[in-house]
Amino acid sequence: MQIPVNRLLNQQGSSLVAVFWLIGVLGLSILGAAKFVALDAQWIKGLKSTSIARNHAATGLAIASHPAITPADPLLRWLNPAETGGYTAEVSSEEALIPLNHVLFHGRKEVVRNLFILWGLSPDEASSVVDAMVDWTDENDLTSLHGAEAGDYSDRGQDGFPFNRPFQTLEEVEFVMGMREVKKLKPNWKEYFTLWSVGQIDLNEANEEIIAAALSSVDVGRIAEFAIYRNGLDGIRGTLDDQHFTSVSDVLVFLGTTPRPDLPLLTVRGSTRRIVSTGFFNDYSVKISETRRGNDLLWRSEY
Repeated sequence: MQIPVNRLLNQQGSSLVAVFWLIGVLGLSILGAAKFVALDAQWIKGLKSTSIARNHAATGLAIASHPAITPADPLLRWLNPAETGGYTAEVSSEEALIPLNHVLFHGRKEVVRNLFILWGLSPDEASSVVDAMVDWTDENDLTSLHGAEAGDYSDRGQDGFPFNRPFQTLEEVEFVMGMREVKKLKPNWKEYFTLWSVGQIDLNEANEEIIAAALSSVDVGRIAEFAIYRNGLDGIRGTLDDQHFTSVSDVLVFLGTTPRPDLPLLTVRGSTRRIVSTGFFNDYSVKISETRRGNDLLWRSEY
């Protein structure tokens, strides 16, 4: 029995379509497997590079932790010529920052208020945020003049605030009423405060804004001149040409002001060592930060 030509052609055409369909499926499977292998290889490469960067950061941290190392020591920077990796470490004083809990508890809240005004808040807005900080850290439920207690937070749907104890982390400060506006004006606001210093501000290391907040009666132009002189010809703190003042009185004379009873907040020699070590390898980096006083580790962060 002969099969009609048309039927035979239809069968051959269907077989050809099936073959093409099978080739397409196999091609997609191979492409998917290749993509998965590539992503897996990239993931493994990322893990390896991050691990090497972390080791470099740990090396920089170990070197910077030695008591003989100074902020300008060349050992704080290293690049491996055989690879695109190395570390940079910075040594500074925690007293270069504003001791937040200390100023709130010891009647120096105007330092924080002055700083917020420098950043662009109105005096009334700055007072509200700072008083809310005071209410967050004190042990009572009495509302400060411009502050906020539990009822004010509940009205905004934030039950459980404030904690009525000193700040334990700077991340916690962001929950204080009004800090959202501060963060908009100064996204890196955390770089100006500490919870780990001995409660003083080091005039040899603090930046101009912090000094201006602590010495609001001094002209900001004069503070800028002081910073230029202190930082040396290269204009960078922590280098060999820095000018170190040996007493607070010498700084005040330079600034054209005189000692006051509230100036124990100031110092020229911080006692809390802050180290930030950044390790890098290829396009990956890991940063390790530690705060130490003597042999005591006060705070550590890796990111």
